[in-house]
Amino acid sequence: MKRHNKANSADAKSGAGFGGYALSGGSRVSISKINKAVEEFLLGNVPEVLSIKGGWGVGKTHFWTHFIKRRKQNDKYAFKHYAYVSLFGVTTLDELKFSIFRNVVDKNFIGEPISVKNLKKNTESLAKNFGRKSLPLIFGLPWLSSYGPVIESVSFSSVKDTLICLDDLERKGDSLSAKDILGLVSHLKEHRNCKVVLIFNDVNLDTNAEKDYKIYREKVVDMEVEYSPTASEAADIAFANNTDVDKSLRELSVKLDIKNIRILEKVKKAANTVVPLLKQFETEIVAQALQTLMLFGWCYYSKDGNAPDYDYVKKTANMYSDLFRKEDKSDEQVKWDSILRNYSFTNTDDLDLSLAHVIETGYLDEEDLIEKAKIANDQIVANKSEASFSSAWSLYHDTFKNNEEELVKAMRESLIKNARYVSPLNMSSTVSLLRKLDKDKVADEIIEIYIQKNEGRKELFNLDRNPFSDRITDEKVIKTFNQKYSELKEIKSAEDVLENISGKNGWGRSDEEILASASEDDFYKIFKEKKGIDLNAYIEACLQFGKFSNATVQQKAISEKAINALKKIAAENKLNELRVGKYGINVK
Repeated sequence: MKRHNKANSADAKSGAGFGGYALSGGSRVSISKINKAVEEFLLGNVPEVLSIKGGWGVGKTHFWTHFIKRRKQNDKYAFKHYAYVSLFGVTTLDELKFSIFRNVVDKNFIGEPISVKNLKKNTESLAKNFGRKSLPLIFGLPWLSSYGPVIESVSFSSVKDTLICLDDLERKGDSLSAKDILGLVSHLKEHRNCKVVLIFNDVNLDTNAEKDYKIYREKVVDMEVEYSPTASEAADIAFANNTDVDKSLRELSVKLDIKNIRILEKVKKAANTVVPLLKQFETEIVAQALQTLMLFGWCYYSKDGNAPDYDYVKKTANMYSDLFRKEDKSDEQVKWDSILRNYSFTNTDDLDLSLAHVIETGYLDEEDLIEKAKIANDQIVANKSEASFSSAWSLYHDTFKNNEEELVKAMRESLIKNARYVSPLNMSSTVSLLRKLDKDKVADEIIEIYIQKNEGRKELFNLDRNPFSDRITDEKVIKTFNQKYSELKEIKSAEDVLENISGKNGWGRSDEEILASASEDDFYKIFKEKKGIDLNAYIEACLQFGKFSNATVQQKAISEKAINALKKIAAENKLNELRVGKYGINVK
């Protein structure tokens, strides 16, 4: 604990208080020690100034308001009146002065909303200072509603013997300097017998405010504490209720070492909205929801750089899909992966994505959440069997034993049994592993069984809508899914696809698959039957596939078939030869 070597005149006179103590700057000071220091600050019978500083969201204001509210009935404290003022947006010193006057309450009313009754009591205080005969004149002026400078000056003169809290120093208006605020604080201490508490985020102070505070701190501030709770202390504050949800959230937040109380409160609010809707499902669903909300809330709202990147966690955190990634990960991504492993977060599924929407917008789509929870619940029920998908993968992840035969058998049996509960991504990752083990026959069998077991689930096969489609790389999985989705969409021909994609800049893999499977005769019939702008749009849609610098074999095949069909048309007569030539096709 550091001590400033300065003699405060009031301390020298009384020998009381914590004049000169600074519970900041060195090693972290426990909340209990800060409590003790602030307690002695309040008990001291001399005017003093206390600074409470700390990072964004750590709970400085929460700490102070709860601390002072619990002590308002204690007669041991010297102050009789209290005022809390946020400096957020305050632009002038006169505005600040009147805000202090306006917010003064008897200490017994600490924590209650400011009312007309409070203002009336403050007005009575003015009457004592200036005489009741002057009040009708003062308060009858037409500019009272805008708090003219005279009223502000007169009202502030009644403020004395008061405990005043000035919060959000870093959010003051640009035209109000920290120097002027500290000058007012010094005046309140030296001439009005007031105790003043300054609360601010020292990291976010602008350059001038930071400079002013450092210059005048020695003169004005008697005690400075840095409020920096541990994750455990922050959790104790945010999750004070003895509910199952609070207990779980507390454990999760400590595991991630989250110290930001504002984030924890946002997560708690989301959890209390989500959990009641999940009571009908297995307990694991609630546990997953709480785990995800805590992680996603931390990553989404955190500003200190300690949390993993939100998009990275949301989109790519999947231990199965990352197995065969070729690109190297950055040191930062390796660090994020370590955090996720230690938190036991192995993959992002559709339920997690539904919960992400709650974190991002604060809005709960109940229908979507319940739908995704039901699917996840079915998977949990399936995974509780001996041949669960997770158990099969543990034979790969959790041992260096030479158990290839056992692993392949377990993966085949688990996927056959749990096909309806395994995501396309995890199925494809299993297929990829089997192929790397030269088990193509088993891999192909798994694909066919997966398709059969999920018959009728149209959107499951829509890779264009799958958030992890870029991780599904097995060619047969892609081809089979596209064919199945096309069947379920009842797209019977290449003409249907061309109608959908002509004139547009986008298409899906299933669209390419259908066009590639069409014959030259199919394209010939389409081009002969169409006319007008549809004909031009259809031809251009086909030809564009051959113009890509990195065109795939499938894309080149589409273009080549369309060109051959056009050449066939050009050969029919001189007129058609000219018509086809305008598309840049050499018909000779």
